[in-house]
Amino acid sequence: MGTVDVCIGNNLIIDFDIFSLWIDGFTIEQCKTEIVKKDLSVRNCKETIIFRDIMDNYHNFNRLEQYLQIPCRLREQLMFQVSEEMIEKLVQCYYQYNPYVMREILNHKLTHKQRKDLDDIADKTETRVRSCRRQFDNLRQIIRILDDLKGPILRNIEEYFCLPRSLAEDYTAIVFLARNQFDLSKRKLSYLVLDDFIYCANQMISNWPMSNSFEHDSDFNRDFLLSFKELKILSEKEFIDEHKRLVLHGMAKVLNNNMTKDCRCLILFDELFKDLSRSLIDIAYSLNHSKDMKDLFFDLFERFIEPCKDVKLIRNEVTIFLDEYRKKAHLVPDISKEYPKFSHTFDKYFTTISNCIIQMYH
Repeated sequence: MGTVDVCIGNNLIIDFDIFSLWIDGFTIEQCKTEIVKKDLSVRNCKETIIFRDIMDNYHNFNRLEQYLQIPCRLREQLMFQVSEEMIEKLVQCYYQYNPYVMREILNHKLTHKQRKDLDDIADKTETRVRSCRRQFDNLRQIIRILDDLKGPILRNIEEYFCLPRSLAEDYTAIVFLARNQFDLSKRKLSYLVLDDFIYCANQMISNWPMSNSFEHDSDFNRDFLLSFKELKILSEKEFIDEHKRLVLHGMAKVLNNNMTKDCRCLILFDELFKDLSRSLIDIAYSLNHSKDMKDLFFDLFERFIEPCKDVKLIRNEVTIFLDEYRKKAHLVPDISKEYPKFSHTFDKYFTTISNCIIQMYH
């Protein structure tokens, strides 16, 4: 008579209140205290029953974690019977991040040494070390897996890590920032939050040509960055004076139409124009160098945003200036004749940079 293997099991039941506390780094005892505090209905239960229930949940979570780290395998494993709906919810919860923690993680390189030294981040963000470590490991795992995959990064994150679109888009931007090693740690940038950098990263990803995978040292298309050298012509004396005249004239009309005849604003931009313009073009010119690319956010702040803030220019005034600066660059005589690709390259560069500046201007 042949042998038959029989497996009897039930669908895995997850208490997501306990799961949230587990991924936030609570111990079993801390979790019990938190559950009793929040849920009045369990206060009549014996503490031993509550403790065992939490312990059983933690045991399952610890066994599940190996699959949560590579979510596409969660559907293939046979240890737990998990519905598709529950898989999506588990993965989304596990890969959620604290924006303050992730902001601090991006201030450092994702090295093994840094992983062992997350206490400072935990203290600064008032987050448990275990939660910081989970977020650090998740980001490093995503980058490691992407290194071996070809094709669009967003699609790979969605498919391999089973993440919802919005979260996958955020991770695409975060990975972009980490892989290109943008320096976000400067003291002058400390006022910026993670969403500011995600927005700027998405501007670059959307508007500047990129490679489809992280097979190389950088995700940027180097030929495209080299083309920014053509923009240097806008800083030459024969063109900068005419550009300045066109921009200030255009700003005066906009301010007049908006019924905000602010002469002070025009006087300030008249005084600052050449310095601001040369800074914007110098930043473009230098982006093909890795070190200068890493300092992009700091350069935008120190060379453009800070001088404008020092003279109390408001965001709306800066927005009008940048819009007129872009429009009038195409009207400067003879530039397009000498450099036929100038308009296309300038728009690609400046649309992205001006959007980043406006996002950072707060």
